[in-house]
Parts: sequence; structure tokens; C-alpha cells
Amino acid sequence: MNRTAIRYTRWASGALCLALFFSSGLWAQAADLYGLCGIDQQQFSKFAYPAGVPYLSDRLVKWRQPPGLIVLSPHAELEGASKRLFEQVGNDGLQAGSPVKFVHYATPDEIYNVTTEHGINNVFLIVDAVGFSGDQRTKELRQAVMDMLLSPPIVDRLFSTALKNQEFSIQSHVNLISGEVFSSVALINPEIGATAVSHTLYTLYYAALSPPATYRVRDFFDAMFVPPVNGGATHLSELAKAYYRVVLDPGVQIGALPGQFGECNG
Repeated sequence: MNRTAIRYTRWASGALCLALFFSSGLWAQAADLYGLCGIDQQQFSKFAYPAGVPYLSDRLVKWRQPPGLIVLSPHAELEGASKRLFEQVGNDGLQAGSPVKFVHYATPDEIYNVTTEHGINNVFLIVDAVGFSGDQRTKELRQAVMDMLLSPPIVDRLFSTALKNQEFSIQSHVNLISGEVFSSVALINPEIGATAVSHTLYTLYYAALSPPATYRVRDFFDAMFVPPVNGGATHLSELAKAYYRVVLDPGVQIGALPGQFGECNG
């Protein structure tokens, strides 16, 4: 089966999954009640259910399982920054997915091997200036990213945003019927500098873990991260850790309603 056929099969499978969710009523919610510890219901709802946003304000959008974390770049020297990212994320003490790895590639076409080996249920952080150039090389990278996001409109938004701000761009593939996040891709421009790349890798990883939380970007960054002090690194706030413990918990139902969350049980 050639690459195009594989991509079409994946897309068709996703469309079938959407149809099954819609027709069988599997998206209907149970009466489970989930306890919120370290974060009150108002704070949680602000990020998990952004008000006035279709498809996001009435159901919980989340990953089925904590996703893998894969950093990809044609710059081999970024392996060091990636290892520091993995260590920092590990120190945050939250549930982590698999794999957690750095992938060096010479051409965008090699990225296809990553999705073949590890699937699409990952956060892919791509550090490559090609994503911001808008030339033929960008088209080649775009083709590789299609294997991760499986949606031409989502890929279009990813690259159009990158061309506008020239720093970073992030998009996720979400089933809007069920609320399940399937994959997330971020493009990061290495020309912003090594310190900024490290900061962006960290913050965009957490942005990808809960797409609704980033709808109001300034509120997200102000609440979720503590700025570096005395040469240290940006790190998660205690509020953020409490929030992510809930949304990363596989026991919390995809598509859960706002009223299904209450006071801490423990």
C-alpha cells in the first residue's frame, strides 16, 4: 500500500469513527462525578470549558490516554534541549505517555517513519525553519505533517499561522462529536534562539495536552506557568498541576459535562 493510500485509509477510518459516535449515541454522558482537588470548579471550567466557544464550552475535550511526546528537528544539537525538556516534564510529576523521544531527520520525508512506528496519538513538536519559509520545502514538510493531523484544513491553519507570526504555531486534531483529541503538532522556528526554543517546547507541550485551555491565550499563560527566577526555567504552577491531573486522567470521561465535576473526594 503506498503512502497516499495509507493516508486515505487513516482519514477514512477517522471519518467512520465519527459516524459511529454520532449514530450510536456513544457520546452521551454518564452520571459520573469527578472530584477536583487543588482547583475549584470555577477555575477548572474556565480552562476546560471556555465560555461561548462552540464544541468546547459544553463537553470536555481531552486525550483518551496521556499522549507520547516526540521532538523532531533537522538540527541534531537540539537533542540536548529535548533531553532537558523530558527531564523537566518528568519532574512535574504528571501522568506521561509513551514514547518520549527526540528524532533527528535530514529531510521531511523521513518524518513519515515516525508516524509509521509510533502512530499519531502523540504531541509532535517540530523545530524546523522550513515550516516558516513558505517555499517548496514547506510543502514537503506540510506533506509529512498531514500524516500526523490527517486533516487538510487543520494543516492549512497550522502553516498559515506559522507564516504570519514566524515564531511558532500549534494545532490539534479533535473529534468534535466525542471530544477526543487524536494528535497535536507544533511548529517552532529555531531562529527565535536557543532559550526561546526551550521555553516554547515546554509551554506548547502543555498547550497540546488541553487544547480548550489555550483558547484565551493570555489567561492560559498567566495561570499555568510560573516565570523563570534567577536564571531558572519556566515551570508549571500548582494550579496547572491540579488541572492537568484531571484532564490527563484516563478515568475521566471524554466529553464529560461541566456538571460532572465537584469538590475533591480525597
